[in-house]
Amino acid sequence: MNATQASNRELLAAGLVDRIQVTVFPVVSGQTGSAPVFAGAPDLDLRLVSHQVFDGQIAEFTYELCRRI
Repeated sequence: MNATQASNRELLAAGLVDRIQVTVFPVVSGQTGSAPVFAGAPDLDLRLVSHQVFDGQIAEFTYELCRRI
């Protein structure tokens, strides 16, 4: 885990995050991928507030945190 991942998890755990933005690229890196992005994060209930598709391939989702589960 790098410093940015640790900071993001700490901010989530402290309840200091209002929204999460996830960008999905059309690539599967099963053999070469690293640890899941949200591994170790608290369980959260999310509500989709917006989404966009760029170039018909890249998808961006913005979620609002509703509450901790």
